[in-house]
Amino acid sequence: MATGAVLAAGLCFHSLFGAGALWTPATVVCVGTAFVCAAARRLPWWAAWPASGLLVVAVLWWAGDHPGRSAIALYRGWGALLDTTLPVPATAANLAVPLAVLWAGTAVTVRMTLRTRGRPTPLIPAFAVFALAMAYSSAEPGVNRVPAVCFTAAVIAFLFLRRPRRRPRARRARIATGLAVCAVLFVAVAAAGFLGGSRPHDLRAGRSVSLVVRDEANPLSRVSEWLLHGTELFDVEGTASGEPFRLAVFDAHDGLRWSTSASFLRTGSRIPARADVSGEPVERTIRLTGLRGRWLPSDGWPDRLSTPALVDPETGVLAMPDPVKEGFTYRVWTRRLGTPGEADKAALRELSLRPDHGVELPARLADLGEEAAANAPNPYDFAERLAELLSERCVFDDHARPGHSLGRLAAFCAGGEGGAGTSEQFATAYALIARAQGLRTRLVLGFTVPEKADALDGDHTVRSGDVLVWPEVGFPSVGWVAFSPTPAREGSGAGTTDAAPTPDTSPSDHQVDSPKGSPSPTVLPLPPEPPDIDPPVVAWTSSRLWLLVLGAFLLLAYPVTAAVMPWAAVFRARRAGPPQARITGAWLYAIRPLPRDPALTPTRTLAVAESAHLNSAPLAPLAALMDASLYLRYTPTSSDAGAAWSSALAFRRSTSWFRRFRPRELAFHVRLAVHPLRRAGALRHRASGRVSAGRRSFLGRAGSR
Repeated sequence: MATGAVLAAGLCFHSLFGAGALWTPATVVCVGTAFVCAAARRLPWWAAWPASGLLVVAVLWWAGDHPGRSAIALYRGWGALLDTTLPVPATAANLAVPLAVLWAGTAVTVRMTLRTRGRPTPLIPAFAVFALAMAYSSAEPGVNRVPAVCFTAAVIAFLFLRRPRRRPRARRARIATGLAVCAVLFVAVAAAGFLGGSRPHDLRAGRSVSLVVRDEANPLSRVSEWLLHGTELFDVEGTASGEPFRLAVFDAHDGLRWSTSASFLRTGSRIPARADVSGEPVERTIRLTGLRGRWLPSDGWPDRLSTPALVDPETGVLAMPDPVKEGFTYRVWTRRLGTPGEADKAALRELSLRPDHGVELPARLADLGEEAAANAPNPYDFAERLAELLSERCVFDDHARPGHSLGRLAAFCAGGEGGAGTSEQFATAYALIARAQGLRTRLVLGFTVPEKADALDGDHTVRSGDVLVWPEVGFPSVGWVAFSPTPAREGSGAGTTDAAPTPDTSPSDHQVDSPKGSPSPTVLPLPPEPPDIDPPVVAWTSSRLWLLVLGAFLLLAYPVTAAVMPWAAVFRARRAGPPQARITGAWLYAIRPLPRDPALTPTRTLAVAESAHLNSAPLAPLAALMDASLYLRYTPTSSDAGAAWSSALAFRRSTSWFRRFRPRELAFHVRLAVHPLRRAGALRHRASGRVSAGRRSFLGRAGSR
């Protein structure tokens, strides 16, 4: 039953890996550890536990991991289980943490069951495993209903089987009352929604892996260069969906550049879908040729990936932990992104714009925003009208100067030199104007699907000239909707010239209609090297440091507590109760290193100490005091109690000092410090029982004669 309780508690991890992935290895580890610990019950724990721990290594090896990597997987797995989208792949690296927790819980529970006589004490590791598994499990309501019920049943069965053979009626009533209270609490918690109904707290809400993009490595700064070159970026094999490929999403603009605040998770077996995603997943094979960096393109919303990667659950953007090389190939299953229906548009048209006067724009762009808002007072019509105005009033040019700072936008759409722009400037102007009217916006960098690929079911190639930047507007109860303010290109295509655009840094272009207080913009030349991204940074990096600090504290807490607790116990026991109780406490403390036999009298115990080749001289006066107080009805004084403790301490100094570091010794000292009179009273009760039994036996023999 104890092993079953730990197994049921550990099966709460099953929601991380999917149905059935954890059942077999968890059962093997729990049952095997229980058998090994039961067979080696007479061995010390430091010899029995490593033998059972080899079973976990064997299971991980069977799952496909090398034994030498098990320790690394166990160290990294605590955070990896929280940084990965559910369900987590059932690999050996991911199974290391649940199996290690089950092994430790089973080993401690079986050890405590066989070596202690307490009823609820052996279940403490099982409850710890249950709490940890519930914290790591999925936040879906009711997902752990079956393991929780099994765990409760195993705990009740263990407490029932662990009961003593003879117990007073009062103790039986207390146990029945305790079980009734537990049942009422269980029903109350279940009714409150813990096992179903409300959504529990999810630790993954605070976990993420963020990508820090350097200024010179921002792929948005390469749009103009890509437009002027017809290089192949990646090949796509599979049915064309007609949707553009999404590469990166940017949602923060500081006046000079766009950046992303995306929080990435490691991809699991599947990627959680947005509410507006529809259709069945369609498989595509993508081979990168000229695209460098760590971003992975995908059309639509990715459902799952053939290779471990990073994904932003909010935008569906994919990235790799390390830079990929040319020829990198992966398979991605994607689903179509939904579009707002007529009912959604009608609901949005009932809303009104709420301009944000804290957003400062160049005068030309501010005028376009006011003109669009005058003709369309609701958010959706404004978004459509603004896209039409930018497409009509501004000029598209492949050779336009790059940049998306406020200084660059001041010259954009103003006519004359520098007035034209690419989709980079169109999308940036649209996003900033819409933000000034109170709308949530972001920029998406991607690639359009070639027109000839729509009618093909085979391979097609995406070139650098297909790059496109478009804005998305976030509407309440609808989600993100894409708009296209960039006009169609006429007579300019990719690959028209090999010359990269030369940035113009003249002061007039930077200061025309620049808002007061805006940062001084700077246009840098395009980097000659392919874009790169800094390594992923775990958002909770400090948590690993705290785990190390906590582990070091726990490692130091036990020896320090074991070394200090004997002095605290002696200090408390020497001053607790009357002299007779203090003498009994001194005797219990003194004979702790000797073989325990309740039938032995103090005089016989003294003989055992002499046969064990111990210095029994300090123990003789204490044994005489115990005999006198137990059997001769002698009333000791406070000076007798002080002398008893002096004799007990002198005898214990002759024994090994390292005994105090044993778990059983630490438990004894804790009990002696908390309840110094309880053990003394029990000893005197047994002694009085032996005296009464001896008298009854003597009288019975005399009567028979």
